[in-house]
Amino acid sequence: MMKVLDYLRIYFEHVDFLGFLAATLSAIALLPQIHQIWVTRSAKDISFGMLALLLSGSIVQMIYAVLTHQIPVIVTNCISITLRTLVLGCKLYMDWRASQKSS
Repeated sequence: MMKVLDYLRIYFEHVDFLGFLAATLSAIALLPQIHQIWVTRSAKDISFGMLALLLSGSIVQMIYAVLTHQIPVIVTNCISITLRTLVLGCKLYMDWRASQKSS
């Protein structure tokens, strides 16, 4: 009986690690985009709709993670929401700035 319990404990530790790894990779996925926006000083090719949906999904996932007490998902969603909000803010600012220059 103890071997089964040990196996289950090890299995669930690995599942948590995979969940944390997946959430971390998803959270940092926008870092190359942030770098590209910074270097080019342009966000015109970024879809506002995509950013809005990603941010909305992260917020809903954060609510779910808080309600189900999933600490790794909460932590990585904090990072994800921050980065997605940053990209969305850059998009809005740079689009506004471009419209001011063309006026």
